[in-house]
Amino acid sequence: MVIPRRTFLGLAAAAPLAWAAPKDCPPPPRRASTRLRPNASALASADWSQIRSAYESWRRNDNILWRNQMLMHRDACTGSANHIDVHSSWSFLAWHRGFIYFHERILGKRFSKQGMDFRLPAWDWETSPAVPGIFQSVVTMNTPLRTTGNHHREVVMQGLARCNVMAWLLSNTSADFYGSGPCNAGSGPLGPHQAVHLQIGGDFGFAATAANDPLFFLHHANVDRMWWWWRRNYECLGPEFAPPPGWQDQAFQFCDENGKTVSIKAGALLEEEQLGYTYEPVQGLYQLTKAACFGVDVSAQGILKFPQQLVDRLSDLLRGLVHALPASLLDLPRIPQLAGKALAGVEQTAERMMSLSGTIPLSGLQPFTYYAIGSAAVDTPQAPSPDAVVPIGGIGDFTGHAAHEGRWPASLCFEPDTLVRFLLTSEDLFAAALYYSPMDLNGELTHWKRITGPEFKLEVRIPKDWLP
Repeated sequence: MVIPRRTFLGLAAAAPLAWAAPKDCPPPPRRASTRLRPNASALASADWSQIRSAYESWRRNDNILWRNQMLMHRDACTGSANHIDVHSSWSFLAWHRGFIYFHERILGKRFSKQGMDFRLPAWDWETSPAVPGIFQSVVTMNTPLRTTGNHHREVVMQGLARCNVMAWLLSNTSADFYGSGPCNAGSGPLGPHQAVHLQIGGDFGFAATAANDPLFFLHHANVDRMWWWWRRNYECLGPEFAPPPGWQDQAFQFCDENGKTVSIKAGALLEEEQLGYTYEPVQGLYQLTKAACFGVDVSAQGILKFPQQLVDRLSDLLRGLVHALPASLLDLPRIPQLAGKALAGVEQTAERMMSLSGTIPLSGLQPFTYYAIGSAAVDTPQAPSPDAVVPIGGIGDFTGHAAHEGRWPASLCFEPDTLVRFLLTSEDLFAAALYYSPMDLNGELTHWKRITGPEFKLEVRIPKDWLP
C-alpha cells in the first residue's frame, strides 16, 4: 500500500508525541508468528544485501517518512517540544522498544521483500564490536545511508569490554536497571548504550540526529536484547526485579506502518514474544546473580578505598584469583601478606568481576564526547603516562543538555586481572587513584588526569556468593 506523502508530511511537521496520555491505549498489533531478531555477527552477505536494499529504498522513495523517524526520536530524547528526555527517565527502555518495533513494521511492510516477516538484526557489540560491514562507510544515494563518523573497531571496543557491559547488567534492582521514576533513568542510558553513540560520532553521536543513521536501530535492538536477557536472568529472583510501580502505565505515541498515530502503554511492550520477536542468548558474559552492595568513599585527591568488610572478603578471594592470572600482573612477594584461605572453584572465581556505580563530580567536560574513567596505583602522578592507567568505564553527554552541573553518572567495573593489579600494586593495599581522559578520533586515551575535587561516594557490587 502506498501511503500519501501528505500524510507523512503532516506527521513529520508535528512529530508524534511521546508523552501524551491518551485515554485508550490498545495493545500493539500482533504479528502472525514470533521470529528471531538475529545477531548481526551471524548474518550472511545475502541478508545484509536485503537490509541495505530496504534502507536505500526507504531513503530514496520516502525521505519525508525517514525524516519523521529522526524527528520523533529528537523530540522524545532531547527534551524539546515540552517533553521529558527519555534518556533521563524510566521511559528509556520501553520508549525505545516501541520505537524500534514500529520502525521494523514500517521497514517490513513498505520496503522489505520479506514483508511483515522482516526482523531487524541486533548489533551484538558485546562480542562483535566492529561496525557491521554495510554501515562502515558513507554510501552516496539521494541522501547518505550513513553520515560521517568513526568506524574503527578499536574505537568501539574501548567502551564495550565485557566488563563494561556487565556493569550495567549487574544492576541489582529494577529501579536501577529501568529507572525509578519520570526523572530517573537508572543505568540503561549509561555504559554501552552511551559509549557506542559517543564513540562512533557523526549523526549517530547526537540525540537530535541519531535516528537519521540506520545503525541506530541495530544498536538499540541490542540494547533491547540486553533488557530481554536481564529479565530472564533476574526477574525470577524476587519482586525487586519486577518493573517499578506505575512504570507499566506510561503512555507513548508512535507512527505505524499505515501512517497512523498509535498509542501504547509501557506494560504492553514488556513481553517480546507478544510483539512477535525474540533474541539469541547473550554469550561471553558472566553469569548474572544477585549482588551485595558496599559504599565506597573517594577522597578529594581521587583515591578510592574499600571498606574493611569488603577488604576482608577480597583478601580471601585473591588466593583463588591469582592462580588463574599471568604472573606478570602480580607482585608475588606480597601475596603472603594477604589474609584468608583459598577459595574453592578457582576457574569460576576468575570469571567474576566487581562493578561500581555512582555520580562522579567533574567540571568542564565537553558534550557529545566520550571520556574514559581509569584506575591506577595511588602513587601514580597527576598526569600519568597512558600505559599507567587501566580503563574501567566511561562517561559522556549524549543529549547535550548540559544539565549535569558537573556531576556525571557512571557505571564502572574491575575484571579479575584489573582487580588484582588494583589491589596489589599500590603502596596502600586495596586503594587506587581514579583518572579520566577524553577519547580521540582514533580511540586513543592519551590525556589522563587525576579526578580531584569534592569527596564523593560510589557503590560497589559483588556477587552475593562471594560472601561467607
